[in-house]
Amino acid sequence: MGAPSEVMVVAALRTELLFVRGPKGALGMGEAARAGLRRLLDRRPAKACVLVGYCGGLAEDLPPGALILAERVVGPEGTVRVGARALAKAQALLPEARVGPIFTDPALLRKNVAKLKALEEHRISPLGVDMESNFVAAELFRRKIPFLVARVVLDPW
Repeated sequence: MGAPSEVMVVAALRTELLFVRGPKGALGMGEAARAGLRRLLDRRPAKACVLVGYCGGLAEDLPPGALILAERVVGPEGTVRVGARALAKAQALLPEARVGPIFTDPALLRKNVAKLKALEEHRISPLGVDMESNFVAAELFRRKIPFLVARVVLDPW
């Protein structure tokens, strides 16, 4: 195991990393992403991580291609907040991005069901929904590795 890389970019799928240069890794979908992240970090430690990929849009005004920066990720692991410093730097670089919560559910849900579940179980109205951000964020938080979650809306509300 070598020295930790500065920032590692991770995603569920290899296709989400096609244009990423530098340290990167595909983790797998859903809850399996946590185990994928553990394996990756055991082989190649990182000082910080950025989770990228696609999500379903849950806000009516988010078109396909809109960028979401998560200020918190809510799901089976509870609420995991993104560090204010990392989020502020990302916002400065990406002023067009929407900032707000992302909801994770490991099951592939219809968006109206995901939105209702997030509201009823977690009392949030998330901007987007995915299947792995909460698991990845919780693992990074446990390891005290700063992280950022950036999702592109693939299918709008």
